[in-house]
Amino acid sequence: GRLISRHSGLLLIGCMLQPAIFLSCRMRHSNDEPKKQEMLKGKINALGEEPVGTISLGRGEAAPSETTEYIISQKDAAVPLLVDVLNDDDALKNEKGLIKVAYATYCLRRLNSDKGKDGAARLAAKLQAKSEGRSFEEDFALGEILEYLAQVNGKSGSPN
Repeated sequence: GRLISRHSGLLLIGCMLQPAIFLSCRMRHSNDEPKKQEMLKGKINALGEEPVGTISLGRGEAAPSETTEYIISQKDAAVPLLVDVLNDDDALKNEKGLIKVAYATYCLRRLNSDKGKDGAARLAAKLQAKSEGRSFEEDFALGEILEYLAQVNGKSGSPN
């Protein structure tokens, strides 16, 4: 009788510990989500610091980097934050904003997401309206936007 009661006591302790460990793991995991989201936001904000990639026909092209690859690895979590970049009316006001727009559209293109289509089209129209004296960064952003829009609209690549 003593052996059975000791065994059931251990079993009871084991049954009580298991949910506690499970809850502890669940809480630790749920605490990681806001941290991941903050890290993702930080990486997207850092896109403005990215160097302009290769230069082809006088226009810069986005190139993969540690930052872009991290953002792309976050898949669906990254899409709304990238779309926010394209919906920001101040995005075209300075060089870093233009570079951020270029890399945000590059990431959306690599993610095969059409969610940024409206913002991208609006920014493209603004940049195209400035026919003379576009800066290198404006051409860079416009080129990435047009390439993204071409993909979203089912065309193959951009003419340049």
